[in-house]
Amino acid sequence: MPKANKALDELKQFLTMPPVMTAPQPGETLLVYIATTNRVISTAIVVEREKARHAYKVQCPIYFISEVLNESKARYAQV
Repeated sequence: MPKANKALDELKQFLTMPPVMTAPQPGETLLVYIATTNRVISTAIVVEREKARHAYKVQCPIYFISEVLNESKARYAQV
């Protein structure tokens, strides 16, 4: 049970600190994630930065957009 309580406490702490959009720094490499279905297109631009107390770089969001396709856009030919 102590492991479950610790995991729940860590989850609560994580959820109280939502990711905040950040500004890119000159020279940083930007990563672009694109996810699509036949009804939705989503894109996120992130940057990886060193953070204290993290073993690996942390991805910080820079920009996010998501669009639900209406009927006319959903009928475009698939490439």
